[in-house]
Amino acid sequence: MENAEKKTLDGVIKNVTFHNEETGFSVLKIETAEAINPSLFSMDTSVITATGSMIGPQKGEHVQLTGTIESHPKFGPQFQFKTYIKDRPVTIEGLIDYLASDLFKGVGEVTARVIMEALGDQALRLIREDSSVLTPLKIPQKVKDTLPEMLATHVQFEHIRVQLFKVGLTVKMVKSLIQVYGTDAYEQVLKNPYRLIQDVRGVGFERADLMAQKMGVDKEDSRRIVALFMHVFEQLTFRRGHTHITPDTLLEKIAERLRQDELFYEKDTLDNHLHTVIQEGQLIEDASLLTRPLYLEAETYVAKKLKDLSRELEIDEATVDAAIDAYQSTQNIALTHEQIGAIKGAVGHQVYMISGGPGTGKTTIIKGLIDVLSQTYEKTDIALIAPTGKAAKRVEEATGFSAATFHRFLKIRQDMFTPPEPVSQKVIIIDEISMVDTVLFFTLLKALKDVRLIIVGDDAQLPSVSPGQVFKDLLATELPRTKLTMIHRQAAGSKIIQLAQMIRQEDVDLTAFKEPSDLVLKPLQETTFFDRLTRMIQYYLDDGYSIYDVSVIIPVYAGKIGIDTVNAYIQNTFNDHPVKTLANKRFKVGDKVHQLVNDYDHDVMNGDQGIIQSIASDHLTVAFDDKRVSYEPSKLDELRLAYAMSVHKSQGSGYPVVILPIFKSFRHMLTKPLIYTALTRAINACVITGDLSLFAQAATIDHAARNTLLAAKINEDAKTLSPYDFL
Repeated sequence: MENAEKKTLDGVIKNVTFHNEETGFSVLKIETAEAINPSLFSMDTSVITATGSMIGPQKGEHVQLTGTIESHPKFGPQFQFKTYIKDRPVTIEGLIDYLASDLFKGVGEVTARVIMEALGDQALRLIREDSSVLTPLKIPQKVKDTLPEMLATHVQFEHIRVQLFKVGLTVKMVKSLIQVYGTDAYEQVLKNPYRLIQDVRGVGFERADLMAQKMGVDKEDSRRIVALFMHVFEQLTFRRGHTHITPDTLLEKIAERLRQDELFYEKDTLDNHLHTVIQEGQLIEDASLLTRPLYLEAETYVAKKLKDLSRELEIDEATVDAAIDAYQSTQNIALTHEQIGAIKGAVGHQVYMISGGPGTGKTTIIKGLIDVLSQTYEKTDIALIAPTGKAAKRVEEATGFSAATFHRFLKIRQDMFTPPEPVSQKVIIIDEISMVDTVLFFTLLKALKDVRLIIVGDDAQLPSVSPGQVFKDLLATELPRTKLTMIHRQAAGSKIIQLAQMIRQEDVDLTAFKEPSDLVLKPLQETTFFDRLTRMIQYYLDDGYSIYDVSVIIPVYAGKIGIDTVNAYIQNTFNDHPVKTLANKRFKVGDKVHQLVNDYDHDVMNGDQGIIQSIASDHLTVAFDDKRVSYEPSKLDELRLAYAMSVHKSQGSGYPVVILPIFKSFRHMLTKPLIYTALTRAINACVITGDLSLFAQAATIDHAARNTLLAAKINEDAKTLSPYDFL
């Protein structure tokens, strides 16, 4: 017999009779003051059997269940619940973590502890009801004045926040988690803390693992092992730039990581776990290699899109020649045969690539292309884009044509996203293509219809930071291109460019640069580096440059001559403003800084450089060109001093003066693309200092090969390029 009327049961879990972790199905004994229907529960009116799906039921938890009373043929009447609400116990320590978080300005751990010790576990309610309970406490008056209002502001989700702070999440992470899961946020963490790696920005495996340990998750738990597979895969791909890796490589690294936890698995067991990861769709097999579904989709789509777009176009040669002649006349320049060929090739093809080193006139070609294509298209039909803000600004200043980053052009508001509406422009010119990774290129192509695509870059530079090697892969296909080799007349006298050409040819002879020029070679011992660095920078300051014109480019962050140490040294030596400490970070007004992550709310992208304008007790303000951005202490991890920077961070930018230290302590980082990219950041002067023999050696060491399949997919027969063939 059934009673389908929906009822509510309020009580405490007296016993968990059964619980299935995968489905959540549970059989619970609920102790309640009065039964819902005494006629059905005649044997015991205070303990009721309840069945339904619940995440992590625990003895002693207070729950409110909503469902119906059903009659089971074997076990008799039961309460079958469809929804539930848990009132999880709150600890004093959890409340202290909550009050001491960045949600409550001015309330640190010491103040929070004083409040909790005085008012107990009902402190938050007591303060909201009567703020005078704070009056006798020995805490700052400002906290007494502002805490009640701050508590009222955050009363929604308060209970969930307290629990989440206790397991190690930051304010930003908790906010993201509540946005994703709402009132189920803590339940989802309980169900699988490793799921947060995919769902919450800033949560990686190590943080999720720490949370899981606090919650009592065993190190051999299958959820942990699956998450570890993805963690190791991401490490291998992001550190080395692969989109694909071999199963054996992944299994070997997994076994190595597990041994750190004193866990030893047979290969068959790890194979089974890998099979689970593939079954769940987190990894996918592609040509006997492993990849993420996103990388597979990206490479497959890019290959097909470029095949579809790539075709020759009919042009009126006389009209194009006349437009090129007019451009040369207007600009008072004489293009080389290579440059003219590049312009004609780009005008005559739907997809076209132009590659070449510094001084070969790539920017002049871009400017000429815009001029020639403007005879056919409106200026608004042409888009000029680059991977970073600095690169976009640089090409805009050189061409006089408005340029944008990929993110600004596509109006990207998050890192992984569904592409926006197709863009309206009919011609897309991409500069600095070597910096573009596979997913970013895929994202762009998803937004394009039947457009002209002109791709420009330096094939000798470092590949993208993120997985992929788009330019190298495209150059390994039959897509039409011009390779520029002739040094433009205006650049022919530059020793920087001559050395860059030597690096490209892997034949560096530093003895050829003895005369004073834009290239300075200074042998130096590590022990005297900082003293000489001061003299070098001061020399250029005395010559009329500012400290913002000088960039020290170093391959490594840590160490005696690492980026962090050099930044602190230059800050202390050349910035006279008093140092201010915020969130344990030392900044000064006037510091040169750069952004480390994409901030879509303020339209400041990874790599954008700015200058600190002001520093207050609870925030600092940075000027990025024409915009001002405020940083609270919790956001300061997004900033780094930029007097010294990595080669990757400098890529796409140009600096009037570059100082490039080369020492044995970072020999393992020195490769041909790295020193070439660093050298070619210099506009007016470059100082190479340290162990100069290492510089010459590095020119013979190529960058480690990346495992990608984009070139192979483009080179395959077009019939095999449906995305569905690879899924």
